[in-house]
Amino acid sequence: MEQNQVIRDFLELVRSAMRSVPPNLDPARVHWEEVFRLAQAHQLGVMIAYPALELVSDPTSPVFRMGMQAVGSGLAQQQAQSRLLEQMRLSFPSLEIPFLPLKGSLLRPMYPKPEMRTMCDLDILIHKEDLEKAGQWLLEQGFTREEGFDHDIPYTKLPYLHVEFHYRLFSENTSASLSRFFDGIWEQAKPLSQGSWEYALPAEWFAAYLTAHFAKHAAVSGSGARSVLDLWLYAQKVPMEEDNLFALLDKMHLATFYQRMLKLGECWMEGIPCPEELLPVQQYLLQSGVYGTEQHRVLSQSAQAQSKGKHLLRRFFPPMSQMRYHFPILQNRPVLLPFCWVGRWIRVLKKGTDNFQREMELLKTLSPEEMEENRRLMDQLGLTNFHA
Repeated sequence: MEQNQVIRDFLELVRSAMRSVPPNLDPARVHWEEVFRLAQAHQLGVMIAYPALELVSDPTSPVFRMGMQAVGSGLAQQQAQSRLLEQMRLSFPSLEIPFLPLKGSLLRPMYPKPEMRTMCDLDILIHKEDLEKAGQWLLEQGFTREEGFDHDIPYTKLPYLHVEFHYRLFSENTSASLSRFFDGIWEQAKPLSQGSWEYALPAEWFAAYLTAHFAKHAAVSGSGARSVLDLWLYAQKVPMEEDNLFALLDKMHLATFYQRMLKLGECWMEGIPCPEELLPVQQYLLQSGVYGTEQHRVLSQSAQAQSKGKHLLRRFFPPMSQMRYHFPILQNRPVLLPFCWVGRWIRVLKKGTDNFQREMELLKTLSPEEMEENRRLMDQLGLTNFHA
């Protein structure tokens, strides 16, 4: 089985679904199990299921069963998430909680079928002072609070619902530059209508946020086909002032990345081969899946550190900017940093060293040539000067 053929068939099914046109495929020649496996890695199983079911309508076929299973679970998740968002729209005004839906919940209606745009999380931006009220409301709906980060608090209700209340768009710990860039985002947000407690961003700011979020993941561990489709579709569906958009992208060194991702999306939607200079980019993104891979993360961090040794040193002795998040005492007493390093090592040992051992195994296999290739890839992505 040729992997390139699997990729071509996958992209043809994506094009068919996005364009609402019949797929140009011979179903007998498609390696369906591999194509569905690739689609699920990118959370696009529901999307390709629709054209797949056009090609294979025999209820006894494994393809039919895979397609129906993907559609069924996708519809159930989409409906549960949509109901929850509607509940927020009804309940948050009486609680006096301004809120701003992010990412998938706004993009979903733009897709040919809303369930095609799957999402694990319902991401909502609220003010930090409203976290307790909003969190209590979720607890009353049967959610369980999970361990949060320095920019969001997650809640879960099985089987389909996962909510993240963001009080910053990016982590100050892992994405300091982006966190500062979007720090005043509420100043850009406007209520949907007079007196509304639901807010939205200007189109250019939302596109800049989507691009920054995509770039952050792409630069660290990879990000998949769904992010390309989101950017391409938003640019197609929403009128924007390009000068304003590119002014924002230029400040983050993301204008080239944005243009190249749109070009890649255009190639996929037109059913034409992507330019030769974008082939490594396409390969990287399709290998990454929706959340990237551990191998890509280790390779990228080693390449950025310029050597495996420097990467290891940074892992054992993280900089103050990262340690402050895990040890808040450092905000006022930075002199305690060496003691906090020791405390961090003790925490790692208590949790177990499996992840660390896997990282060490990956590091052993990395060569200087691979790290140099990763640096070239960042240039091809347009991310050489980008810093999250």
